[in-house]
Amino acid sequence: MQLTGEVKSSSTNHSLPYVNIGISNKTVGTVSNEKGEFRLNLNEKVSPGDTILFSYIGFKTEKYLVSDLSN
Repeated sequence: MQLTGEVKSSSTNHSLPYVNIGISNKTVGTVSNEKGEFRLNLNEKVSPGDTILFSYIGFKTEKYLVSDLSN
């Protein structure tokens, strides 16, 4: 399974480049590109109940369930 999307600031709606994106306590992750776009490949060890973390310097870390973003 693959999740794709774009990371944006909620206050300015500008794309955020180079955001760290990963599954909590797993070795699955990626970084958004210079346009804020990302592709996260989920392997068989990732379940719908796992948490995806989005972290970026100067911003609060955001957490979402895999099941919330896969829809």
